[in-house]
Amino acid sequence: MIRENEPTSSRPVRSHLARAGLFLALTGASAVGLALFDVIPGGWRLRTLIVPQSVQDLRRREAHRQARLEQFASETKPAPGGTLFLGSSTIERFPLAEHFGSLATVNRGIGDEDLSGLEARALSTAMDLNPAQVVLYAGSVNVRRAIDDGSWTPPGEIVVRAGRLATGLLELPGVEKVVLLGILPERETGAELADRLRETNAGLAAMAAFTDGIFFLPLAREPLIDAAGHLREEVSADRLHLNDAGYAIFAGWLQPLLEE
Repeated sequence: MIRENEPTSSRPVRSHLARAGLFLALTGASAVGLALFDVIPGGWRLRTLIVPQSVQDLRRREAHRQARLEQFASETKPAPGGTLFLGSSTIERFPLAEHFGSLATVNRGIGDEDLSGLEARALSTAMDLNPAQVVLYAGSVNVRRAIDDGSWTPPGEIVVRAGRLATGLLELPGVEKVVLLGILPERETGAELADRLRETNAGLAAMAAFTDGIFFLPLAREPLIDAAGHLREEVSADRLHLNDAGYAIFAGWLQPLLEE
C-alpha cells in the first residue's frame, strides 16, 4: 500500500523490500519442509520440536510392525511341520537359510516388539503355520524398557508372561517343542540392567526346567559375552544386535536342539 505524501522515489524501494521479504519467507518455509522430510540436514531436530521423540518412536515402531505383518501375509505359506522363529529384532535379523539350510524354517520376527505385541500374534501365527518346533525370543524389549511409557518390566512378570506364551504354543496341535531363548546383554550393560537380565534369564531357565517340551537356551555366555557380562564387539553389529559371526555361534548352539 502506498502511503499519502510518500515520495515517489521511495515507492520502488518498498516494493522491492516487500518482494524480498516474501521470497525469504517462501525460501525458509521450503527449507523447513525439505528438512522435515530429510532432504536436507536438520529434519530430526525440527521433528523433535514439533512432535516429541517418544511419539515419533512409537509411530516408527508401528509402521515397521505393520510393514512386517504385510510382508508375512504376502509370503507363500510353508508346509506344516517346520520350525517357526518368533521374537523381536534378534529374530528378525537372523539369517535362517544361511545357518539352517537342512531345516524348514520360517522367520516371524518383528524388531522392537515387546511382550504385548508378541502375545497378540504368536498363537495365531503358530496356528496358521502349523510348525513342529518354535524358537521363542520373548522379553528382550521389556527387560530394557516398555514401549508404552519407557519403563522396564519386572523380571518376574517377564518370566510369567514368557512362560505362559511358551506353554500356549506347546499346547497347539502339532507343536512338539519350544526352545525358549535367553536374553542377550548389551555392549555396555549397566549394573542395573545386568541384574535384571540375570534375574530374568535365571527365571526363564527355572521355568523351562520344570516344563516338559520347553527347552531353555542361554545366550548370555562365552564367546558372545566377555568376562564382565557385556556383548562382545567382535560378535555384534551394534550395541544390541549380533553380526554374522555372532549368529554363527548362536546357530551352532541352537541346531542340536532343533535336530534332536
